[in-house]
Amino acid sequence: MKNILLSILTIILISPVFGQEGFSEETINKLVDRHNMYRQEQGAPNIEWSDELAEEAQNWANLIAKKDQLMHSELEYGENIFVSTYLPTPEEVVDLWADEQKFYNGEAISNQNFSLFGHYTQVIWSSTIHLGCAEAVSKSGNHYWVCEYDPAGNYLDEKPVENYKKPKNK
Repeated sequence: MKNILLSILTIILISPVFGQEGFSEETINKLVDRHNMYRQEQGAPNIEWSDELAEEAQNWANLIAKKDQLMHSELEYGENIFVSTYLPTPEEVVDLWADEQKFYNGEAISNQNFSLFGHYTQVIWSSTIHLGCAEAVSKSGNHYWVCEYDPAGNYLDEKPVENYKKPKNK
């Protein structure tokens, strides 16, 4: 009986770290709140959590962690991905993507500029209303984060928001 309880406790403690069961409500709130902070700076509507997108994100995070290779899926959603050698906070992950705002000045998305700020513009894309994220750990200890966005953003020749305002101190 003691071994069974120890096994159950080990599974409970390890599962969230490895991203197999999804995020806690606290982590979900942090991810949504941090996205909405950047969206509110630009007058974009708040984004809401989607369990369906989180499941898609978890499937992809598990796959890239298994391959230990950072790569985008070919899902119909918008997508941001990130890998780290340590377990970052949800805020750190979103802040990393949003740090690209220093390269963005309100222009339309093009093939030439997309790689400079595409993560940031997906975070603030005004028509995106749903978000789902996940994290998985590879055997080598890398933490793979995936966020899926619906509807997708970053359409060529379009802007993420109307009347973009360069954030102060950025």
